[in-house]
Amino acid sequence: MILFYSVKVRRLKVRGLGNPRYSRSGDRRYISGRYIPGWFERMRSRSWIKGWARKMFSMNWIMWALLSACFAATTALLAKVGVAHVDSNLAMALRTTVVVVFAWGLVLALGKPGIGGWGEIRSLDRRTCLFLTLSGLATGLSWICYFRALQLGPASRVAPLDKLSVPLVMIFAWLLLGEKLTTQALAGGLLITAGAVVIALA
Repeated sequence: MILFYSVKVRRLKVRGLGNPRYSRSGDRRYISGRYIPGWFERMRSRSWIKGWARKMFSMNWIMWALLSACFAATTALLAKVGVAHVDSNLAMALRTTVVVVFAWGLVLALGKPGIGGWGEIRSLDRRTCLFLTLSGLATGLSWICYFRALQLGPASRVAPLDKLSVPLVMIFAWLLLGEKLTTQALAGGLLITAGAVVIALA
């Protein structure tokens, strides 16, 4: 108990609260007359969540891409274990349900009035809805194939082949969206393709 108290006081000193006096009033905590919310209250506070979200969204695209790669790797491993004793289509449907609930939770929790919430949903035009719908269908087809491949083959070989989408996106973006395809990008795409093929055939 004494050790726990000393650690807590040391942490509070680091936060700049000086030499605090610790007391309790019901379930609330006060340090030198200042209320210090518990971790659950901070997690439940929407303003805290929005502050955390603003810090997260201030990262540049490189950090977001690296985080995406980490989560994608985790997804492949978890999906491989989860699909072992269940139909791949059912596994894909369960995962999609979780993604839908999580995505709508972010929209409702972090969206500003009229931006990123119901106001923006009502203002969507037909072109946006069409391409988002087609993108959703393509995602569903991709996941169906991906989960079936995970069920039949090892994750260490399925995941690299799935990443052949990277050079394909580069080519499609050049042909359809008019993005520049530099020599460095082309060389990187060829290396990704060669690496995926080598790993799949190993």
